[in-house]
Amino acid sequence: MLIAQLSDVHVGGARHDPALLRSAIAEINQANPDLVVIAGDITDEGYPDQYETAKEHLQEVACPKIVAVPGNHDSRHLGYLQYEQTFGTRGSLLRLEAGDGTRLALVAVDSSKPDLDEGEIGREHYAWIEEGFREPADLRVFVCHHHLLPIPGTG
Repeated sequence: MLIAQLSDVHVGGARHDPALLRSAIAEINQANPDLVVIAGDITDEGYPDQYETAKEHLQEVACPKIVAVPGNHDSRHLGYLQYEQTFGTRGSLLRLEAGDGTRLALVAVDSSKPDLDEGEIGREHYAWIEEGFREPADLRVFVCHHHLLPIPGTG
């Protein structure tokens, strides 16, 4: 099973380079993955125009199975609402079987908090995570934007 992961493209930000994003998407498409995971900070400030541009770019991803969660930048300025209008729910459960028979269980959780840089996976998520991983699987994938454990010196 091949999984491609993309995050922190910060569409609309000063350091966002559309050519680099197009190149990354071309590499993903060339690799022909079974699943593409987008792990947050798709936009830089969560503004509607940034979401519109991000959606235009991400529609170029050829993989039929794409799972995304927002990051803290996506949740700024009511961006979490714009995220839902653009990409749908802010978390998902997925079961997938690859051509070689590998069974995947994926849980994607929104760890962002509106207008805050830090995020968390809290008690409100536990039952949902357990539900997503309850059934047998050869591969379990947990997707969120923020670190699960504090990493010194990272802010």
